[in-house]
Amino acid sequence: MDSPPGIQLLHSLKNSVTGGSSIFVDSFRAVELLKENYPEDYEVLVNTPVTFHYVNDGHHMYYKRPTIVTGEPQSGPAWESHVNYAPQFQGPMDDLSPKDTKKFYSAFQKFADYVEDDSLRYQLTLQPGQLVMFANRRVFHGRTSFDPTSGDRHLKGTYLNLDSLKDKLRVLSHKYGFDSSV
Repeated sequence: MDSPPGIQLLHSLKNSVTGGSSIFVDSFRAVELLKENYPEDYEVLVNTPVTFHYVNDGHHMYYKRPTIVTGEPQSGPAWESHVNYAPQFQGPMDDLSPKDTKKFYSAFQKFADYVEDDSLRYQLTLQPGQLVMFANRRVFHGRTSFDPTSGDRHLKGTYLNLDSLKDKLRVLSHKYGFDSSV
C-alpha cells in the first residue's frame, strides 16, 4: 500500500480453542541488532527497494519501498521510522543485478533470523473481550496454530491511520493539559 495503516487493533470476540496465541515481535529491536552486528546488511535493507504486491479478488496492490525506513523528520520523532516486512507479499527482485540480489537476500535472511528469535517474541492468548492495539509498522503480528475442532475462535481486526490517532492525542492532551509533542 502507498500508505499502510499505522495502528492495528485486534479484538477477541470468542476464543475457546486449543492454541491460537497471538505473537508480537518488536521489529525495531530486530533492526537495532542487525545494525549493531551486521552494519553492511543493515545498509542493504535501508537502500534496496522491495516490490510488494497483492493480487486477489479484483484487487491489485503494488508498491516499492525499502525493508527498513528511517529518518522521515516530517512525521515527527515518535513516528520517523518503520519496517516493511511482509514476505508473503514480496514480489520478484528483478531489477537487481545477480550480485545485488545475493546481497539483498543474505541481509534479508539475517534480519528474518532476528525477527524469528524467541527473545524478541511476546506471546499472548487473547481471552474473549480483550483487545490489543499496536503500531502496525513497528510490531509484527502472527499467531500460533490452533485446533479449530476444539472450540470457537473469532478475532476481529481493524486498522487506523496514524493521523487519526495523533489527532485524538492532540485534542485530549490539550483538553487535559498534557504535552502531546506529536
